[in-house]
Amino acid sequence: MTTTGGTVWREGRRREDQNQENQEKQYQEDQNQNQENQNQENQEKKYQEDQNQKNQNQENQNQENQKNQKNQHHEEQN
Repeated sequence: MTTTGGTVWREGRRREDQNQENQEKQYQEDQNQNQENQNQENQEKKYQEDQNQKNQNQENQNQENQKNQKNQHHEEQN
């Protein structure tokens, strides 16, 4: 009886340990996935910010060019 009881207890304990290990593993996998998602989101955000800045720079350059062309045209008329 003692041996059987001890075996049953050990089996139960082993299952608890395995469950705990599985939960910890799942938690770590979730953390890794969350970090990966956050990194991806940050990269996409940075890319979009860079694109916006690039577009803004181009727009500024275009305005500057137009201004210079108007000035040049005005000087040529004089």
